[in-house]
Amino acid sequence: MRLSIGSYQIYVYAAVLALLSFWVARLTVDDAKKSGQSAGHVPDYYSIDYEKWEMDGEGQVKSHLKAAKVTHYQDDNTTHFEQPVMLLYDTAVEPKPPWQIQAEQGILSADRKQLLLQGQARIQRAAAGKNRALTINTSDLTVLPDEAYAHTQAWAELLSPPHRTEGIGMKLWYEQPVSIELFANVKGHYEFK
Repeated sequence: MRLSIGSYQIYVYAAVLALLSFWVARLTVDDAKKSGQSAGHVPDYYSIDYEKWEMDGEGQVKSHLKAAKVTHYQDDNTTHFEQPVMLLYDTAVEPKPPWQIQAEQGILSADRKQLLLQGQARIQRAAAGKNRALTINTSDLTVLPDEAYAHTQAWAELLSPPHRTEGIGMKLWYEQPVSIELFANVKGHYEFK
């Protein structure tokens, strides 16, 4: 049996198509590696205007989390947030204004114990009783909700009018007793009457 030129063309086209497909697939994997994602790092679900409440053993609100968008990735079991806002309540304190922590982006670890807040972050607590209002401006904040603790290596500014303190690096324990530490280059402006 003899093959005609047309028969060979089909095999040549099939081989070229196979090589082209292999090349495109390889480019896709290389691009994913360059961007820091695995080829399997795709969302398995998402939610718009997300809200979640968590209660303590007494049935009181312990935390309230809101975000413009939430995306979950199955390959590493992380949850990514756009514009997250967390309200954290200390149920042992009366009156109890919540701590509000917000940022541009956030990533919740697979074990749900660490929330990495990326970009500009703000921590606020309203005045109540003997406690003055407090605002902390910083960036790249790590929050450990189970430990009522947050820290950053970035610049942080503490505002409790009329006082202002700033420094590089910060630790915050936001349940009683509240404690804040600044690491380096600490400067402050205080007014006493």
